Amino acid sequence: MCVCVFFSFFRSLLSPLSLSSLSLHTHTHTHTHTDHITLLSKVVTQLIKGGPAGLKLTKELINRVPDMTSKEAFAWTGEISPKMFTSPEGLQGIKAFRNRTDPPWIPAKL
Repeated sequence: MCVCVFFSFFRSLLSPLSLSSLSLHTHTHTHTHTDHITLLSKVVTQLIKGGPAGLKLTKELINRVPDMTSKEAFAWTGEISPKMFTSPEGLQGIKAFRNRTDPPWIPAKL
């Protein structure tokens, strides 16, 4: 199985259409080092676009949720989600998305 399985899954976490973009499959063909670097570069670019608090919470979510029951996970994420959307960072991100501009935390040269 190719490392692309990991990249496909990771990319799906960052995509607004995460479930439809998730493609876990084995590859019978080979990928070049350049292919992997290009894909990794795209993933890192998407990570940079996330707000600092949002990225911190995403790391926590990835570490905590797998050990929770579905009920616990939904309760915890249901409690945190509204707080994140109404936080200053969340509001800046929503405004930037609506205005099709970059939020203030994105480096000028990306």
